[in-house]
Amino acid sequence: MSRYLIDPRGEVEGLLLTDGTQMHVTSHIASEFVKVIKPNHRIRAQGTRKSLSALFEPDIIRNMTTGASFKTPLRLDLPIPDQENRLSMTDMRARGTIHLLLYDYMNEGVRGMLLSDGTQVRLPPDATDELRRSLRVGQSIEAEGYGTENEYGRAMEALRLGFPPGKLTPLDATVKSLDDPAPSSEPGSR
Repeated sequence: MSRYLIDPRGEVEGLLLTDGTQMHVTSHIASEFVKVIKPNHRIRAQGTRKSLSALFEPDIIRNMTTGASFKTPLRLDLPIPDQENRLSMTDMRARGTIHLLLYDYMNEGVRGMLLSDGTQVRLPPDATDELRRSLRVGQSIEAEGYGTENEYGRAMEALRLGFPPGKLTPLDATVKSLDDPAPSSEPGSR
């Protein structure tokens, strides 16, 4: 295993394997999950490969380093989490190269990216499909938003994105891509 996947509140929600495979587990079980599965441990998992090959839905994860096993419960079997236990987020900024695209395990669309500095950047829920499809591994990107850094990693939800050294674009449901329009060559235009 390479690292934990975490949400912008800092809660563990899965694993990123060294081959780029993403396994998601519900945050309801994170406290038990992190006791059994650790970064840099070798694991073997049984489950279902989703149609998007980067996603794997685990049923059982065996830690080959320690011999321990973890069975992932059905999401419907779990209680609704207590809203008062939510972790707080702070202003964050990240800049780096897109190392890997992160995918939503339910709809299999791009939900964010892992940057070269290790930050997991999530797009807001209302980000357009066009914006999600415009992101590419290897692009240099800068993000501002809210998130958390803890012992499991660093993650944020982007409110503004851009390609350095350009300006950052506020993200909302109207943004189709981060490309700035080409400057006009007509005299007197801006």
